Amino acid sequence: MSRMEFKLTQPCALCPFRSDIRAFLSRSRAQGIALSLQEGTFACHETTSATKEQPRAKDGTFAPRVEQHCAGALILMMKSDHLGCLQQVASRLGWLDLDRLKLDAPVFDTFQAFIDAQPEPGTPIKLPRRIWYEH
Repeated sequence: MSRMEFKLTQPCALCPFRSDIRAFLSRSRAQGIALSLQEGTFACHETTSATKEQPRAKDGTFAPRVEQHCAGALILMMKSDHLGCLQQVASRLGWLDLDRLKLDAPVFDTFQAFIDAQPEPGTPIKLPRRIWYEH
């Protein structure tokens, strides 16, 4: 089980929402992410269970994971004036401080620009070298 927090303020080096790196998602994946953000969250890949060891509590049992919402996704949502339902709730409850986001970060301005930047269908996708989370 993991918990989502909203502490990141700028996109990581390999954030898929960055406009200054080569796009590496399929267009269908980008469309799926865009649709899911209307009512859901999107975790920064550097904080997901795939890139982090399961934390342990002081008594040695497994502690809940803490994932961070992707700052690139939040910035794109703010730039395009399409903040999702959960992000709006998090903001109203004080869990998400929208004023702390680095809105001048190199992130796409619209969801359509994010989708259109992805490789054409049938084009081999070269994934960027993964930067693993440092413990």
